[in-house]
Amino acid sequence: MLRAREKQSFELWERLAGDRARDRERNRRRLLGRVMEALDQLTGDYRWEELYIFGSLIKPARFHPESDVDVALRGLSKFDHFAFVGDLSMLIERPVDVVLLEECPFAEAIVSKGLKWQKKVI
Repeated sequence: MLRAREKQSFELWERLAGDRARDRERNRRRLLGRVMEALDQLTGDYRWEELYIFGSLIKPARFHPESDVDVALRGLSKFDHFAFVGDLSMLIERPVDVVLLEECPFAEAIVSKGLKWQKKVI
């Protein structure tokens, strides 16, 4: 009888874990869409040459509710850096970490593994 209960408990745990993973993935995709829309909006206020999204937001099963959004840019003015961080964070309602590729020692890894953002063509 104990074995049957253990099996039921494990099956319940397994089902709940799967539900949580699906919810996290759905939230990750939704947030990624919001980030893309926010970046489209910000092109009216800021100029940059290239932009990459990297980190847990682009990796299924790695994103968690506490995760921030990692963005790397090339060509953004240093004077606009903090304003850009604040504006993007406000638009997506989430903490943002913005890296300037010109100053980043791991820029090559971001460019090769990150998701390159392209402005939506209307």
